Amino acid sequence: MSRARGVLVALVLSVSLIGSTGCNRYGWELFRGVVEVAAYVAVTAMVLSAHDSHHHHAHCGHQYVVYESRPVYQYDGRWEYYDPYEDTWYYYPDGLPGY
Repeated sequence: MSRARGVLVALVLSVSLIGSTGCNRYGWELFRGVVEVAAYVAVTAMVLSAHDSHHHHAHCGHQYVVYESRPVYQYDGRWEYYDPYEDTWYYYPDGLPGY
């Protein structure tokens, strides 16, 4: 829901800037900058959404080990695990000790 809210805010800002730019050259540059930022946010949200929709399991094809009482999966060159209580992916930035 928060991603949709962010996209909605970017859309509202873009539409409000369209009405306020007129013939002012700097207004159009500001509008273009806002559109670029909105596009960056949208692409980032899509990338994160694609990762979050890939929930690992024992038969997903990725190598995994049990570390600190939780399954830790090797994915995209790093070791990571999902915390369902926080609804967040975490990874080990220095690699998994011993692997």
